[in-house]
Amino acid sequence: MPNDLMIIHGHLLKEAREDLNLSIEEVARHLTLSDRHIISMEENKKVGFVSTQLKLISVRKYANFLELDIDSVIENTKNKTKSLNLPEPNIDETKASFIHKNFFVAKIKVFLLWAKIHIRIPHIFYFIIFLFASNFLIGVYQKYAVAQKNFEGKSLDLPNLDQLPNDIATYEINPTAEKIEKHEALPVEIKKVEENKKDNKDPVIKMCGQAISKPIAQISSSIDPLKPSDYFHIISRSHQTICILDSKGKEDKYALTEGQKLTYRGGQPPFKLVIDPVVTDIFYEGWLVKLKPEQNYIQLNPKTYN
Repeated sequence: MPNDLMIIHGHLLKEAREDLNLSIEEVARHLTLSDRHIISMEENKKVGFVSTQLKLISVRKYANFLELDIDSVIENTKNKTKSLNLPEPNIDETKASFIHKNFFVAKIKVFLLWAKIHIRIPHIFYFIIFLFASNFLIGVYQKYAVAQKNFEGKSLDLPNLDQLPNDIATYEINPTAEKIEKHEALPVEIKKVEENKKDNKDPVIKMCGQAISKPIAQISSSIDPLKPSDYFHIISRSHQTICILDSKGKEDKYALTEGQKLTYRGGQPPFKLVIDPVVTDIFYEGWLVKLKPEQNYIQLNPKTYN
């Protein structure tokens, strides 16, 4: 193509570069060209390139970098609709694309027409009911059906213990401290409690013939339970005797051997337990309870929600 038929509007390149706050050196480094090449294109100089064809290719590369329309940068004076290095539009491909687009739109219209004829408001209502019912049944299954139905004293098939999160919270509540906390808003009562602190004694609880007066460690889950709270599992890693007391006063005592597993059912939570925490693994509401060595008197509380 003769050079006199092409007009390079280099000022458009320069204006776009300055709008982007780019220096000539930065553009040259990005396009792998020299500063002289960039100046030649922006000022449309005849020097700087070996041939006109190389210059036109570089201009197109520069315009693409600045996201400019190549036809606005390089003007063909002979044919305004013809673009540099761009193929002329294929009439057959354009027609095929138009037909394909119209066919897709027609298919959508046919589907909407079918839906309008066959789908009624009651159908939509039934479908919504089905979604709610299925979601409810899935929730019930996850809450109850997943719980393992093991009988007391039967071997318990537990999941991989290494993958269970040990994040059940444990904390101790001293009965005397609890009384002081409840009367924080009454300074007179607080003073009275402090004066008679020496006279107060921890309440004594009798379990399985033992008199227990030490503070009880309250165990509760900080996350949603995976299993019901009316039973729990125990694995004993040594010989020990455990005592269990539920909220209705039902008392049970078990002598466990090394490696024996126990599933306690039939009681009403919360449960009070006297155990050896060093050799005992307890699973409650689907989570492993992590005890401290001094917590041999504990209470398992069901998850509560605000």
